[in-house]
Amino acid sequence: MLNTPIQATNSPQVAKLKLKPASWLSGLQLSAWDNIYGPIVKQFWEGSEDVSISNQKWVARYTLSGEISSQTSAEQPFTCFHLLSDLDLIVSTVIFKSQHQGKVSESSLTALAKSQCLPRYLCLHEVMADRLLCLAKKYIAIQNLSTETQIEALDALLPPVINNLDVLFHSVLPALRFSNTYFFSKYHTSLDADFLAKAVTSHLQTFGSTVVVGKSESTVNKLIDSLSIFDDQCSRKRSSYALEGRGYVPDLFLQGILSTNYNIANLRDVVIQSLRPTTVVDLDRSLVWQTPPVHVYALLRRECFNTEIEELMGVTSRGNLWTAQKDLFDTVKEPSPFVYNVIVEGYKLPPETRQSYIRYQQLLLCRRAVALIKYVEGIIKAHGSLSTNAISKVRADLEVHSNLDWYVVLAIAEKHAPGIFLELVGDPLSKEEKFLELYEMW
Repeated sequence: MLNTPIQATNSPQVAKLKLKPASWLSGLQLSAWDNIYGPIVKQFWEGSEDVSISNQKWVARYTLSGEISSQTSAEQPFTCFHLLSDLDLIVSTVIFKSQHQGKVSESSLTALAKSQCLPRYLCLHEVMADRLLCLAKKYIAIQNLSTETQIEALDALLPPVINNLDVLFHSVLPALRFSNTYFFSKYHTSLDADFLAKAVTSHLQTFGSTVVVGKSESTVNKLIDSLSIFDDQCSRKRSSYALEGRGYVPDLFLQGILSTNYNIANLRDVVIQSLRPTTVVDLDRSLVWQTPPVHVYALLRRECFNTEIEELMGVTSRGNLWTAQKDLFDTVKEPSPFVYNVIVEGYKLPPETRQSYIRYQQLLLCRRAVALIKYVEGIIKAHGSLSTNAISKVRADLEVHSNLDWYVVLAIAEKHAPGIFLELVGDPLSKEEKFLELYEMW
């Protein structure tokens, strides 16, 4: 039967750190496989709902000896989520190998939430999987500590993660009112077309992940509304207007920061926590910054995390591309010609027709991205790989001549076919060793 109790060495410990009371998570659970007792609950952190001990034990058994654990590799952690209708719970878990009573054992770190949270959870699944995976790897890194100290160390890692997930869960933009955007304004009362085009260009190139900085809440939120026109519904459900006193929130798509004197360098260590590249728009100084493209950004993020793991293990960092790169942001100097033309031509139309015009142009971009995906798939199927000449021909046939337009189309294509960006632009790993050699020479 579903709720049949299983044996355990002891009941779950009383957590020294409870999850944030207002959190939507019912709890967080660390489980391990014991060679004598089977699946046991090593630690449970209480959340917003009461989860019975019998259900905690059942989740331990389900993740470590059921359908989920059968899919994991002996070498790499495995993440997934299941909807357990009989328990009225969503189970998001990572399975990994760690030390238990002096031996390597299969373990799981599981987040639990009520099934009524499913619609919102689906917009956060990739973030939840990433956060659990990072926590599991950090837990593995502190295996040299005693069991009690390991739990205390894991306790200390939880608050920023739980707070971040809580903000993401409760953030959403209201229904778009086109009249509240800069695209509805008269040309001479709106933002400079070149600046607005640069903001939109970078917003599209960074997959809709943008933070707007300014001292006026109304202008910051107006630009957020303007950029949200280019986002899908799931992105809008993970976006937020500016809030007084709140800084950058990792993995919010659109967000605002109210500040009169903001230093872009202060964002380096928090922005890198996000899964996607990020655009920063400074309204007061009319500047747009952008992190490196997704293929380079993913490498930087991975190496930043590896540096954190080395610090937890007390190992001296050997240095990598992240530690060598002091500046994460580059200034966006010019807009995509396609985007600039859409904005300039849009202002020539009556305000009531501009929204339809912009959406039609978005559709053209999406069609071009889909054509790119099919084109690339066809070439790889026929020839096995992409040559430089083949990529040039693709761009010519799609009439994407500007590099700025090319990166916009690539970003849209990457959403529908993950990995195509790297396929077309190249692997930055092959350049890392040469970069570090040059860096060390200085």
